[in-house]
Amino acid sequence: MAIFKFDKTILSEVIAEIKKAKKFIKIAIFQLHNQEIFEELNKKLSESVKVHIITLPYDSINDDVRERVENSFQKLINSGAIVNFIKWNVGDPERTTTAVGRWYAFHGKFMVTDKTAVALSANLIDQNELDAVIKFEDDKTISIFLAQFDYLLNTFVKDNGQNLRNLINNAMGTNNHELFRLPRVIQNNIHRDFWVTHYPSSLCNESGNIKNTLYITPFQFRARTLYEKIINDAKDFVYISTESFTDQEFTKFLIRTILSRGIDVKILSGATSMDFSDRLNRMLKELLANKVEIRTTEDALHCKLLITDNRLVLGSVNLNQMNLGFSKTSRFWRANTESLLIDDDKNLLKQATQGFLSVFNKAKDVREGLAGKQVGKIGVLLSRTFNLRSSAEVKSLFAKLIIHHEIEAENFVYRLARIMARVSELARSRIVSKDDFLRAVVLYYLSERKHDKQQLAEKLSVINAENSIKNILSWLVEKKLIEKQDDFYKIKIEKLLA
Repeated sequence: MAIFKFDKTILSEVIAEIKKAKKFIKIAIFQLHNQEIFEELNKKLSESVKVHIITLPYDSINDDVRERVENSFQKLINSGAIVNFIKWNVGDPERTTTAVGRWYAFHGKFMVTDKTAVALSANLIDQNELDAVIKFEDDKTISIFLAQFDYLLNTFVKDNGQNLRNLINNAMGTNNHELFRLPRVIQNNIHRDFWVTHYPSSLCNESGNIKNTLYITPFQFRARTLYEKIINDAKDFVYISTESFTDQEFTKFLIRTILSRGIDVKILSGATSMDFSDRLNRMLKELLANKVEIRTTEDALHCKLLITDNRLVLGSVNLNQMNLGFSKTSRFWRANTESLLIDDDKNLLKQATQGFLSVFNKAKDVREGLAGKQVGKIGVLLSRTFNLRSSAEVKSLFAKLIIHHEIEAENFVYRLARIMARVSELARSRIVSKDDFLRAVVLYYLSERKHDKQQLAEKLSVINAENSIKNILSWLVEKKLIEKQDDFYKIKIEKLLA
């Protein structure tokens, strides 16, 4: 039986599985710093257990721990371990901050031993973060993980890592030197033979049935496509945990999904990754306006998890462009190399859902973070404009009220647009006319409460359209979207939503 955990004890779970190994331990990991894990691996080497690690080169390690970690790796190597480095980088740091030379393309996280296959969202570092793990003990899953370890080895490591170059050139049908050009801002020549701007789209699969397996994205399946397909298949709920959430296209996709199907969406993200920039603020408010629940944890959150009523996804993918992947043109796809475990086992889904909700229910509403960014502005407003002083409590309450009204404004936009789409459908047109727009405005106000003709005309006077009210009401009555009761007009909501 598979076991799922979502808490701050994931490193202990990994160490426990290392201790059980009798024949081999294979680890593919973005970062390995933890000294206790190094010590356990050395013990296993002394017991004639084979240890093989695929990770990033030493210059990817933080300066404050690099010397210690490099020495620990060297000790493993001296004791017989095999340590391979994935040197490839993807992106264009001349135009974007998605790749900066020392943060290489590989971002995956999994381990396999002769006893267990371990899917991770965690790096094996010293920080005690909220993360998740799934452990399997069946031979089939162990074989799948072994095959994926070999896939990474063959694609990125063997023949000095040049198999990837050959795959790209074969897909292009020619040696495309421009794709492998080292960006001008990268001065270190060690990256010269290991840089690709993006991949041919044909190398990054986006079709086929989704299986219960461990995927290496984007080559075996694009992470963005996997996420969208699994969410589209959800019937009741979508629960997401992500360390960072900055992808605007994914936000739009989620909103379209909610508007079309009305499923329950909950998102959990770490407060430390929430910089509440203007762009992020807009994204969050759009989601909140569409009834998405978003919460942040006080503890550092690193977990990358997607749960629906049908499937569970655990791996290394955050909701940002480089993890999900994105299209540069129809010919090219840019993405980091990620690991994603997908399963539809009902018992595993139950464990994951309970684990997610246990963390989510203790987390803080993201509105608190949004309001916190307003507090300083309110203090300045009151003191400089009105010569007033205010307590921290007053500023906090004022900020919460501002956020509430900003979210309500976003909600107004989406509600009106949704009604416009329905009116255009009834008018059999994909082009919204002025009449369609005004009809939608009247329906919006009637969806809140009943109005008489004069009240509706006053609403339209804000946009100088009060003289159109008679024709608008006649059309809406004819289409049976509203009905008249005495002097008042009332919406027929069942017709509008049909």
